[in-house]
Amino acid sequence: AKYPADSPLMRRLWTLSAKYDVPLSVHMDATPDSLEQMERVLVSDRSGTWIWAHTGWLPVANPSLLRPLLQAHPNLFCELSGRESIRRIYRGDPIDNDRVLKPEWKALLEDFPDRFVIGTDVDPPTMAAYAEEIGYWRGILAQLSPSTAAKLAHGNAEQIGRASCRERVFITV
Repeated sequence: AKYPADSPLMRRLWTLSAKYDVPLSVHMDATPDSLEQMERVLVSDRSGTWIWAHTGWLPVANPSLLRPLLQAHPNLFCELSGRESIRRIYRGDPIDNDRVLKPEWKALLEDFPDRFVIGTDVDPPTMAAYAEEIGYWRGILAQLSPSTAAKLAHGNAEQIGRASCRERVFITV
């Protein structure tokens, strides 16, 4: 079911995220109303951690949309699965052209290296598809500075997940 990002259920989950220092992973399109709702939740408690799954799907959440959101909300993190050109099922704008990182995406990732994590959604879920996905991300990471690449590859996920690993909790909606 689709819930408004600032519905009572989502606000309750956000309260739990902040209270227990557990990230909240949210699947949400980048529609104007959803973005407004997300921003209301983000400012309601800055101690929560919002992970935007797929960094929005539709309409296109591109660097010009993301930059002001990341500047305004230090508790917003973006997960990049489904944003790659090799995922033929993805309906939006990928971060690359034939495995070459687009300049505007490279600039955004370098400017906000602590705010992105890679993801490995694969379809079909086979070892071959997973190997292709990992190869893809290794190629993308090689186009970034070593420190940004390390943060996206594992550092940010480790940082975000410290509490969830300690508490063995992760909220996904």
